[in-house]
Amino acid sequence: PDLKARVRGLVLMASLYHYDGPIMLPPELVAAYYGETHATDCPYGLLQEASKETVASLPSLYIVRSENEPELVKIGQRDFVTLLKEKSPVVNMQEAIADGHNHISPHVALSSGEGEQWGEDVLAWMKAHI
Repeated sequence: PDLKARVRGLVLMASLYHYDGPIMLPPELVAAYYGETHATDCPYGLLQEASKETVASLPSLYIVRSENEPELVKIGQRDFVTLLKEKSPVVNMQEAIADGHNHISPHVALSSGEGEQWGEDVLAWMKAHI
């Protein structure tokens, strides 16, 4: 079966969309984890190479970042969203902030009774799109 036809939405969260900018990870660390082709294989690099038709055919996107993300994550998401809008102004995309969270805390907050609103927001988005 065609997987793309069955995917109605994607939630992207806390992604390192690229590894360049004023705050950088050590190049040897990035290469050790992601290989020498990380610049073209990272989400931003893949989006750069994608045709406008491919980008326009993406399912709905819900892009979440934590309020207290490291600057590298914030910059990467901003760059990714800007390029996404440039490549396809018609792509159905919504951005959200997980209030009060840092890079790793949202997932462990689920089922804790505190800091779960971001999860409720994702669930509401999923119900509206699926």
